[in-house]
Amino acid sequence: MDRPGFHNVMFPVAITVGARGGPGYATDVTQLASGGEVRQSRWSRSLRQWDVAGGVTDFAAAELLLSFFEARQGRRYAFRLRDPIDHSSALGGAAPSPTDQTLGTGDGVSTVFPLIKNYGQAPYTVTRAIALADPASLRMAVDGTELSPTDAVLSADGDAAVLTTPPQAGATITAGYLFDVPARFDRDDLEFLVGAQGASLPAVPLREVRL
Repeated sequence: MDRPGFHNVMFPVAITVGARGGPGYATDVTQLASGGEVRQSRWSRSLRQWDVAGGVTDFAAAELLLSFFEARQGRRYAFRLRDPIDHSSALGGAAPSPTDQTLGTGDGVSTVFPLIKNYGQAPYTVTRAIALADPASLRMAVDGTELSPTDAVLSADGDAAVLTTPPQAGATITAGYLFDVPARFDRDDLEFLVGAQGASLPAVPLREVRL
């Protein structure tokens, strides 16, 4: 995986313990003279942001963060982040199953199926494209029958499942997987508070980016 401005490395998972944050949208709200509103979203899907300062409680964690920050050159390079809440195709963060998400319907020709995650209930569902799935976690099924690991693999970019044999026309393609979020530091400096018992920071903001 070679993407400009992106390092294919994982942010230290231990530091995400105690993180604060989640998804957000950019919505313009216009108040009408009648008292009603017109609401227009500038984004088709959300972007996530977090503050992971709560995960730095001692010198070891501070040094780990410092090393990772230096290697990313502050805001310059994005990286993989395992969202502590939303990192599985299954509801509630459960382990993936091969029928978690419906990726499409077979046509007898196609072998590549982009990975997604659906939120909400029909007809008010939102579909999120998954960009950085975990290859070892991929499980797939065709019409409910799970495929062997040799029959389905993850694409090089981690955003699609690739089957060795095209599913027959009309077959339902489903999959489950763990995934990461492309993110970057949201500032170019770290501000450590050093005490006798350890080190901490007032804020370490991270922001999701689009690849």
